[in-house]
Parts: sequence; structure tokens; C-alpha cells
Amino acid sequence: MSSSKLALFALCIGIIAAPFFADAAITSACDIVTLLNRIKEWFGILVGIIATIAILYAGLLFMTAAGSDEQITKAKSTLLWALVGIAVALLASGVVAFVQTIVGGTLPANCP
Repeated sequence: MSSSKLALFALCIGIIAAPFFADAAITSACDIVTLLNRIKEWFGILVGIIATIAILYAGLLFMTAAGSDEQITKAKSTLLWALVGIAVALLASGVVAFVQTIVGGTLPANCP
């Protein structure tokens, strides 16, 4: 990866992550859970949007393939990974609860 692409990627990650840490004054365990839940929600939304765009792109590839086996294979692969992305976005909503169950921790009653 070239240095300009790496810098652009880091800038994009910084812009995406900025709202999570802007008001993240962590003073208790509840603040950490709240921050993780906010990141999880945004991650799910972002992955869902990208996966939806990828499904539309796969459909476009299917329609414009005109019998080309290479284009059809590319469209199938794109569709498969887009569906994997949607599955990840849907599963993101249960990650915090799953990890909490595995670790065996409990939150204080006053946590949101």
C-alpha cells in the first residue's frame, strides 16, 4: 500500500472515529460500555451501507455480464462477500452482550 493511500486510510478512520471519542470522558465502567455500544452501532450501520452498495454493484455486474464467465464469477463473489458483510452488521448488535456473557461480568444497575 502506498504512503498516500495509507495516509488517506488513516484520515478516514480518524474522521469516522472522532465522534466516538469526542465526548468520551471515561470515568467508570458504564462509560466504557456506552462507548463500545456507540462504536458497535456505527460499525453496524457503516458495514450495512457498504454491503448494500456491494449488492447493488453485484447486480449491475450480473446485468452487464452478457454471458462472460469471468464477469459472472466476479458478480457471484461480490454478492457472497456483500452477504457476509450484512451478516457481520447484523451480528454486531449482539457482540457486547455475547462477550459479557462469556466473560461473566455484570453491569451496575445504573448503566444504560
